[in-house]
Amino acid sequence: MKKHSRLIVYVASETVFYCFTIKWIRKEETAAQIKKLNETNAQTNSKYAKDKRRATSGDVDKRELDLSIYGNLGSGS
Repeated sequence: MKKHSRLIVYVASETVFYCFTIKWIRKEETAAQIKKLNETNAQTNSKYAKDKRRATSGDVDKRELDLSIYGNLGSGS
């Protein structure tokens, strides 16, 4: 598997801690590979969203969400 570049951004509030992971994919990656990565990303985000809904502000000091955003490096978007 090819190595991807990452940028990790942390956003903190009083009760919630978010970690956004942004990944760039090289232009030569195929559309099928990008689709598969995006499907995996959607499943991961769904799992963390359910965890967040179950949690209340009283019992959570830190919550990390891996919200990966896939983009095509060099596409200009």
